[in-house]
Amino acid sequence: MGDKLSFSAIGIGININQTIFSSNLKATSLALETSEQFDLHQLLDEFLSKFIFWFNQKKDVAIIDNIYFVNLIGIEQFYEYKYGNDYFDARIEEIDNFGRLVLIDRNNEKFIFGFKQVEMIY
Repeated sequence: MGDKLSFSAIGIGININQTIFSSNLKATSLALETSEQFDLHQLLDEFLSKFIFWFNQKKDVAIIDNIYFVNLIGIEQFYEYKYGNDYFDARIEEIDNFGRLVLIDRNNEKFIFGFKQVEMIY
C-alpha cells in the first residue's frame, strides 16, 4: 500500500431509452438519436464485449489515442467555441497527455483548456 494506488473504480453513464430530460440539460439518448428502443441486456452484452476488447489493447495506447482523436467532433474543421464571455473559431489540434483540449484559432494561435473550461457552440 503506502504511496501506491491499490484499486480504482470508474463509472460510465449512457442514456439508452430515456426520452425526457430536464429542460436545463443538454442531454440526449440512443433512443432520441435513432428513434428506436433498445434491449438493455443485449446492449450491455455488446458494450462489455467492446469494452473488454479495447481494455485488452491497453498495451498499445497509441492506437486507442488515435481512434479516439479521429472520432472527435471538430477535427480538421473550425467550430465556434465559448470561453467565459468570449466567442472564437478554432479547430481541435490535439488532446494532450493531461487530457486537455488543445485548440488552434484562425490566426494559428494555440489555446489549451481543461475539463469544462471551454464550450463548443453547435
